Amino acid sequence: TTGSVALLESAGGDDASGLTTALAVAYRSIVGSYCQRHRKAAGMTQAQVGDIIGVGHTAISGYETGRGQLPPGRYDKLADLYGLDRPTYGKFLLRYTNPWIYALIYGTDSRSLARDLGYPVANRYKLASGKV
Repeated sequence: TTGSVALLESAGGDDASGLTTALAVAYRSIVGSYCQRHRKAAGMTQAQVGDIIGVGHTAISGYETGRGQLPPGRYDKLADLYGLDRPTYGKFLLRYTNPWIYALIYGTDSRSLARDLGYPVANRYKLASGKV
């Protein structure tokens, strides 16, 4: 099944996008590591990046470690600063910040997306039909 199959969380607190807290932290860590690699490749410090995009260096540190999120209005500045293709970066962010919308747009079914993201389907997710 593709596209419209929704992920349902089996347990745990939810954040605004419907991810359990543990999954949200894991997803933010993936995004943060990706951005940290690009920052270092650009030869920049967290303070330099923060100054350029208009946030404090502690915000950049939190973003890179998965403890925090940047305001979405800063994503374009970060992409430009690191020389990232905006649509590609946006697709990457969507996959890890809202996998359900990602699946709707790109036709990935819930099981495949869960596996791709490294989470055991049987333990963490149920398909909307109740089948695992």
